[in-house]
Amino acid sequence: MAIHKDISKPFKLVDKKTGEIRRFEAVGFLNEDEAPISGNEMMARVAGKNGGAIDDGDMEFVWRHRDLLPPELQAHDLVTNQRDCPDWPHNLVCFDYYGYNREWQKFYESIDTRWSQRALVLRRCP
Repeated sequence: MAIHKDISKPFKLVDKKTGEIRRFEAVGFLNEDEAPISGNEMMARVAGKNGGAIDDGDMEFVWRHRDLLPPELQAHDLVTNQRDCPDWPHNLVCFDYYGYNREWQKFYESIDTRWSQRALVLRRCP
């Protein structure tokens, strides 16, 4: 089994209306046999990888095109660095494949959460 921090799942999303292509990657952050870590540590580790987790426009682009996300990502919570919950500024926007209809859903999780192997961080690729 791969070490979590070595996980890299690149993918691209194509806007069906404009043809715009954006490339992303879902990456791991835990060292071998490491217990879950804080969100601040997770973001610090990913920040060292080509700019860090997506936020703002990239998060919205992924959300609009969530039906195009690769099936292998369905087993993971996908974490962004978007703080989109005004009442809870420590919350991050995340996506998971869940629910009665088995579809991508948006949820908010505190950065203070202990993040485990289920989570992968989304970042933009050049």
